[in-house]
Amino acid sequence: MNRTQSRALASVLPAFALAAVCLLSSPGAAQYVSPPVEVVATLVPVYHEGHACYWYRGYWHYRDPRGAWAYYHDEPVFLRDWRGHHAAEWHHYGRR
Repeated sequence: MNRTQSRALASVLPAFALAAVCLLSSPGAAQYVSPPVEVVATLVPVYHEGHACYWYRGYWHYRDPRGAWAYYHDEPVFLRDWRGHHAAEWHHYGRR
């Protein structure tokens, strides 16, 4: 390989590497959005595992030990049963 070919190859390789990374990378997961303060102020808290939980947009949300918002990916049985028994008390809160 002569010097001209080496320079051409050296200038093309970074572009191919960038294209490969862009094509092979997976899309990022959606970021978690916590319930707005205005909504939390209207919701009835249900205490589970030592913290207040709030039903909002189909998930139970809570504050973790650091104070950041988190949610249960799978609804705990206790909270599911609570929701079923107390639905009449909060019929319009947190519904989709």
